[in-house]
Amino acid sequence: MSSPVGRNDIVVGAGADPAGADTIVELLTLGLSAWTERDADRRRKILADCCAPDVVYVSPLGAATGLDQFTDLIGEVQRGYPGYRPVRTTAIDLHHRNARLEWAFRDSAGRTTLTGLDILVFSDEPLIVAMTAFFGPTPPIRYTYGSVGLPR
Repeated sequence: MSSPVGRNDIVVGAGADPAGADTIVELLTLGLSAWTERDADRRRKILADCCAPDVVYVSPLGAATGLDQFTDLIGEVQRGYPGYRPVRTTAIDLHHRNARLEWAFRDSAGRTTLTGLDILVFSDEPLIVAMTAFFGPTPPIRYTYGSVGLPR
């Protein structure tokens, strides 16, 4: 008798369709693969398969609107981080048409040079319509004497 295996790669929350979880995982896996594709034409094709034509991407490294700009921005990042690839380091947290996940840029030896958090928005199809990336851990709040809003 076989036992069912629970999913650990995506957490489906309020307002999200559990039946669409596989599609969301596939879209995000495909989107991450675009970051390793060196050929710009193939990279654009990958993005066209997982992103809306007017996709918006913003990160500390730059911003892009549309598939062409996004394709070019990824090429610029590849030149800045040669030999590194993005690896998802957390499950996908999904609610409604929004997702978040953490990732790391790793080289072939598994060394990490950059980590981050992505926030994504999906269309009904679903396709990725917006992606916002933050780098590194969330900064801690630091209170100093005389600060407004000290916890009580």
